[in-house]
Amino acid sequence: MARLKEAYGKQDVPAVEAAMDELNKTWQSASQEIYQAQQAASVGSSANSNGTQANNSNDLEEATDVEFEEVDDDK
Repeated sequence: MARLKEAYGKQDVPAVEAAMDELNKTWQSASQEIYQAQQAASVGSSANSNGTQANNSNDLEEATDVEFEEVDDDK
């Protein structure tokens, strides 16, 4: 970034273009790392949510019926 600012200040077009290319390559690399980290986090959260769903289905199997009385609020 400093090279780009310096080249821009000197109005050196070829140096600005070279600095922009370098900055774009760096940004592309960083963006790719961010994307891969998000994908890894997404896969991890999917595995966690699948485990949660499995646990919830076990809870449903343990449910029992109970007696209840319906109350009419109009009385």
